[in-house]
Amino acid sequence: MDYKFNNFYELITFQAKKRKKKVALFVDDEKITYGDILVAVDKLAAFLADKGVKKGDKIAFFLRNSPEFIYTIFAASKLGAIVVPINTFLKEDELTYILQDSGASVLVASAIHDKVVNNSEASSLCRFILWEGDNSAQGQQHYAFDEALSTELSVAHTSTSLEDTAVLIYTSGTTGKPKGAMLSHKNVFSNALSGQKTIKEKPKDRGIVFLPMFHSFTFTIAIMLPMYVGMSIVIIKSIQPFSNIFKQTLLKRVTLFFGIPDVYNALAKAKLPWYFMWFNNIRAFISGAAALQPKTLDAMAKKFKRATLLEGYGLSEASPAVSMNTFKKQKAGSVGTALYGYEMKIVDEEMTEVHR
Repeated sequence: MDYKFNNFYELITFQAKKRKKKVALFVDDEKITYGDILVAVDKLAAFLADKGVKKGDKIAFFLRNSPEFIYTIFAASKLGAIVVPINTFLKEDELTYILQDSGASVLVASAIHDKVVNNSEASSLCRFILWEGDNSAQGQQHYAFDEALSTELSVAHTSTSLEDTAVLIYTSGTTGKPKGAMLSHKNVFSNALSGQKTIKEKPKDRGIVFLPMFHSFTFTIAIMLPMYVGMSIVIIKSIQPFSNIFKQTLLKRVTLFFGIPDVYNALAKAKLPWYFMWFNNIRAFISGAAALQPKTLDAMAKKFKRATLLEGYGLSEASPAVSMNTFKKQKAGSVGTALYGYEMKIVDEEMTEVHR
């Protein structure tokens, strides 16, 4: 597999040079170009470096969907730091456990989650907390994102390789407490490139991200893959009201819709406005995170005749996509064939391989 970049920061630098004025992110009425992202990333990296962040440090995320989530991914990469996206539905003790287990030295959090953060042990475990949004917390340990993005400092790019750990994704697995899956830049890039061969994203595509960014499916398939290709992403900060997702899908001319079975179950039954059905530009619905009911696949195919619902399977440890149905072949009750470059085998209860 041919990798154009060694790390995430090289990716955003490339896109900022090639597509400087292209809108990379739509957030409500705001438009953020690839050039804008690089400016924000460089400032944030310089701010973090000034506060002592260095290669190998862990930066934990307790963030809602936002541009700041994306800025921090690339800023961390510039410094050789490792990002730790955390499920924002967790409680105080669960947040404390992951911060402690991961050894995170910095927490980047959204103000809407300040109650959970302030009631956890974040302040004693992390050197400082960087807040997205309006937050009342004060003191030497607390900084606002606006402050970070207004710095005049600069910092050099710390060299990192494809094999270096880039992301620590916590997954519950089947037993015990959540465990951190160590994903390298190569892991994420290979998954993105393999997914691209199936979904066939192009720079002219636009994806919509309303699923939580902390989830591995969203992180790789709905964020890193589109940015690798040079697409535009529509960020939905909150799923309430849900009607806004369809409004933004229509207004922003979304072509790739990333969702989960519950969303498609509802879509298949919903009575959508005629103008949405007539004018939407969706060419593919991407489904992951759980099994899709065959009747939902059939109902979606009948309802959206110009779009294909692509169901896939994956796990966080695999970055996460492993298999997916293709545009040419859809099979109800199946998660498709192995992605390009992936090998799979089926075993029985005794872990003996079952021949095809």
